[in-house]
Amino acid sequence: MTDESRGAGRTVGPPWSVDVVADLHAGVLDERAAAELWPLVNADPDARAILEALESTTADLTALTAGSVEPMPAHFRGEARCRVGQ
Repeated sequence: MTDESRGAGRTVGPPWSVDVVADLHAGVLDERAAAELWPLVNADPDARAILEALESTTADLTALTAGSVEPMPAHFRGEARCRVGQ
């Protein structure tokens, strides 16, 4: 994710970059940085909105794994195999 419109990728304060909030949400920041950022990000309504959107997206993607998937129709399977050279 790359967002140049908010915060210019900096981590020092609002407006928070979507990239920084996404990294924090994903748990990829080191423990010290995350411990410093969570209270600051949680206190910012715009950052909270980004976190809520990320949570919603995570929930939507998780829900996709819960359903059953119908097999691909045979005529599409054959076409797909031809296109990938099998």
